[in-house]
Amino acid sequence: MSITAHKEFCLFREVQLPCGRVDRVITHKDGSATVVEVKQRGSRRDIAQAIGQVLVYSGAIKSSGNYTDVRPAIFVSGDRDEWIENACQLAGIEYITIDDSIAAIEDKVASTIVEWRSVVGG
Repeated sequence: MSITAHKEFCLFREVQLPCGRVDRVITHKDGSATVVEVKQRGSRRDIAQAIGQVLVYSGAIKSSGNYTDVRPAIFVSGDRDEWIENACQLAGIEYITIDDSIAAIEDKVASTIVEWRSVVGG
């Protein structure tokens, strides 16, 4: 696990949980957390699996009682997919697509979360 600290958040990479390893956990200064699965372009089945993963990981982190709120998010490289977008909306998952490589996505995860939180008021 590696950690990146910022005045607004801490970004934890590859966090091991009892139920699996989550790609990113971002803890915010307000006591909340964002749980992020990062996926490269893939089939709908791959992204659907990520939806299940991020929900289970978010549930595990929420059960810890360490955070005031836990928000699931999926970052995917590639074009938006309406079916996946609808599934994420129904499940309460923030779905963010970035037309870049997985390395570029990793560089953008934290800054996008800060921008997204300022827009949604979280």
